[in-house]
Amino acid sequence: MKKTIVLFFMVLVAYACSTPESRIVELAGANGKELKATLALYEGDAVKFRAMNFLIRSLPYHYSIDSLPYFSRWKAYAEMRDIMRSERRFSWRKGRDVLDSLLSINGKSQEYKAVQEDLFEVSSEYLKGNTDLAFESRNGVSKLFTCTEEQFFEYVLPYRVRDRMLKDSWRTFYRKKNDSLRYKLLGESVPEAIKGFMGKTRRMGFNPVLRGVLDYWDYTSYEMSNAVNCDQATVYNLMILRSQGIPCAIDFVPSWANVNSWLEGGHSWNTIVTKDKSYPFDPFYSEDMFNLKELYNNKYWNRRFTFKLPKVYRETYSVRNDNVLKHKKVKLGNIPSAFRKYGYKDVSEEYFEASTLEFDVQGKLPSDTYYLYLCVYQKGGWRPVTLAEIEDDKVVFPKMGRGILYQLAYCKSSVIFPVGKPLFLNEQGKIRYFNLSGKGRERRIQVKRQHLGGPHEDKDLKYLAKTEIQISNDSLWRDYKVLAHVPDSMLNARYNQRCELVKKKYVRLTFRGDSLRLGELSLYRSGERIDLKACKVKSNCQSSNQDLRKVSDGEAYSEVCLGRATKDSVGYVVWELPKGVSFDSLRVDACVKTDLKNGLVYELVYLGAEHQWISLGGKKYEGDLLVYENVPEDEVLTLRWVDEKGRTQYGWIFEYRNGRQEWF
Repeated sequence: MKKTIVLFFMVLVAYACSTPESRIVELAGANGKELKATLALYEGDAVKFRAMNFLIRSLPYHYSIDSLPYFSRWKAYAEMRDIMRSERRFSWRKGRDVLDSLLSINGKSQEYKAVQEDLFEVSSEYLKGNTDLAFESRNGVSKLFTCTEEQFFEYVLPYRVRDRMLKDSWRTFYRKKNDSLRYKLLGESVPEAIKGFMGKTRRMGFNPVLRGVLDYWDYTSYEMSNAVNCDQATVYNLMILRSQGIPCAIDFVPSWANVNSWLEGGHSWNTIVTKDKSYPFDPFYSEDMFNLKELYNNKYWNRRFTFKLPKVYRETYSVRNDNVLKHKKVKLGNIPSAFRKYGYKDVSEEYFEASTLEFDVQGKLPSDTYYLYLCVYQKGGWRPVTLAEIEDDKVVFPKMGRGILYQLAYCKSSVIFPVGKPLFLNEQGKIRYFNLSGKGRERRIQVKRQHLGGPHEDKDLKYLAKTEIQISNDSLWRDYKVLAHVPDSMLNARYNQRCELVKKKYVRLTFRGDSLRLGELSLYRSGERIDLKACKVKSNCQSSNQDLRKVSDGEAYSEVCLGRATKDSVGYVVWELPKGVSFDSLRVDACVKTDLKNGLVYELVYLGAEHQWISLGGKKYEGDLLVYENVPEDEVLTLRWVDEKGRTQYGWIFEYRNGRQEWF
C-alpha cells in the first residue's frame, strides 16, 4: 500500500507545469466528461464558473484514501470509537489492547492506505452539490466575515477539507446540524461571534495520545468520538464553520523551536480569514481561545509556557507553482515528509517580526540537490521547518522567526544532513555563527538543568516578585533612586534591565515578602559582565549561615536564601561597588530548580565539525550541581543520558555564558 502512495506522488509530479483547466480535463480520462459537464452547468454564472475553474485547476493534486480497507479492516477502530464515545479523556486501561490492535494491523496509520485520486474520481454531481451549498451558505452571513473572492474560493468553497479524507457529505451534514445556531454568528466582533457559535456546538475533549494512531478520515468518525488531538480538532472546526459560510483555515508551525518534550514536532490551530484581518484561535473552546497572536509572537512569556515559532504556514486548496513537489528533477525521497504536501502558504508575518536569511552555497553537495532546508533542534537532531531552491549558488529564506538557533541542511533518502555552521538569529534580527571546532578557550561550567527552566516550574520565583533595585551614594540610604522593579513574571527565570550609565557606590535589592531566594545579581557595561567578587555584601536578613558573596560570584546557580529580620521591616541586600565601577544594564537571576534525576549519569556533549555530538565526559547526578571541566567556549552544548528504560535522551541546547546556561 505504501508503494501506491509513492506512485501517486510520482504521477502528480508529471502535472508539474501549471496546467490550464482544459488540459486537466483531458488528463482526467474517462472522468473528463464529468468535469466538462460541471463547467457547462455554470457557463451562465461568471462567479460560479470562476469558482469551478479554481477547483478543477488543483484537482490533480488532491486525493482520498481507499474507502474499502478503511471500512472493512478496522474492527479495532470501531471498538476505539465506542470507548471514546463514553468518556472525554482516553483511558489507557480500557484502550491499551485496542491501540495495540490498531498498531499491529496497520503499523503507523499514515503508511497503510491506498489512494483514490480526485482527478479520476470526483463526479459532476458531487462538485456541483458542494459548490452550490458553499455559495448558499454565504447568504445571511454577518458582515464581520466579509472576505474577498479569492479568500472565499480558498477557505469556504473547497469540497475537500484535507487530503486523505473521504469525499463525503460533511457540508450538508454540519449545515443542517448547526443551522439553528447561525444567529450566534451575529456578534459584535469576530471573536465574540465565533465563541458564541462554537460554545453551542458539540465540543471535543483533548487527547494527544491519539496522535498518529487513530485516524479520522470522514465526518462520521468525528461524530462517533468525544476526544481528538489538536490537528484533528482543527479539521472538525473547519467542517463546522465552512458549512456555515465562514472563511476558516488551518494554520500550523512545522516544529516548535524551543520544545523538547511530548510536544515535539509542530502544532496546528484554526484561523478566521476576513478581508481586513485574520483571527487565529485555539482549536479547543475556551474564553481566551482568540489570544494566539499574543502567544505566538515570539515575545510572549507567562508562568505556564512560551513557544518559539520559526515559521507559520496556512493550509490551502490551491497549489503554488513553486511547490517543491512540482520540481521535476527532485526525487520524492529527497523531500522531508513535512513538505510532501501541496497546499500551503507562508503567513509568518501575520504572527511575528521576521527576518530574511541568505546563504552562499558552499562545500560539496550531492549532484541531485536542488533545495536546502532550514532546521531547528529536536532531541539530538534537526527538524526542517522551511525550504528554498538553490539559485545562482544561493538560497534565500524569507520570513524567519527570531530568537532561534537554525541549521542549514539538505535531504537525501529522507535523511537530514546538516551543512555549514549553526547560527543564532537574535531578537533584533542579527546573526551569530558557532565555531563547531571545540578549540575555544576552555573553562569550568556548572549545569543544573537539561531543559529550559520556565517560571511555571519554579515555585521560588514568587520570592522575587515585587522586589526593587535601588542605587545611591549614601550609605544610610537617605537619598536613593529606584532603578527597576522586578516583575512577577520573569522570562527564563531572569530579569534584564537596561539603563543610562550609572556610577553609584551602592546597589540595593529590597523585598517585602517573608523571605528572598536569589540566584545572582549581575551588572554589565557595554555588554561585558563586571566582576563583583570583590564587592562587600551585607543584609539585614537572617541568612541561615549562607555566604552572601554567592549572589554576585559569577555563578548563577550558587543560591542564597534569606529570611526577613522582622515582619515589619523591609528586607534588603546591599552591594558596595569597587571604586570607579559604572554600569548600563543589570540582570537578576531567580533560583531555578533542577530537572535532573538522582542516580543518572549525564554526559555533556558539544556539536562538532562533522555535526556529530562529541562527549566531554559524564557526571552522576546526586542532588548537587553537575560540574564539567575543560569545556570549550562558544559551542552548542547539551546533555545526553540513558533513562530508566534504557533509552538515550538528549536535553535542550544551550551555550554557557556569564556563569549560567543560556538556552536557545
